[in-house]
Amino acid sequence: MAYVDTDVLVAAYSPRDPLYQSARSFLSEKQPRKIVSALSFAELTAVLARVRPELQLPEPVQKEPFKRRIRAAVEYIFKDAGLTLASQVGTSTIHVGERTVPIPMEYSRAASEAHKLRLKALDLLHLAYASLISRLEFKLDLFVTADQDILGRTSQIEEALGLRTMHPKNLP
Repeated sequence: MAYVDTDVLVAAYSPRDPLYQSARSFLSEKQPRKIVSALSFAELTAVLARVRPELQLPEPVQKEPFKRRIRAAVEYIFKDAGLTLASQVGTSTIHVGERTVPIPMEYSRAASEAHKLRLKALDLLHLAYASLISRLEFKLDLFVTADQDILGRTSQIEEALGLRTMHPKNLP
């Protein structure tokens, strides 16, 4: 099973994107099973809410009123790409300053690996989600992304989180 980064999803529906062909090819394969997180859902929705007229979506989706079109596009992409939405609900308790508070597990995991991985917050959160999903819900073999920062830390990610990262063009 593979966790699919949002950049691959957007590219697969953007014919002008240099990643378009490899993203489409990867998403059209039945295997591996493709997993995304609640963060992917929120990020994809945010991307689609910005100006994305070049996205290749069916006419009925394009004709929806703007607010409904965004949600319809997300639903279409999830179904068309065969995505499974995994959602981990859980918290960790941390002590910061003078307070002890519960925070989402993926935030705690991202923070604990930040010093090793040195990635942007959303990248860390996607990787933390994938790591937790792999431990708690679906056993993931891959983290598929075109993000060069993540791909540049492949060995550190595998060592810290047990996830292999690959660009969709390098998949068999």
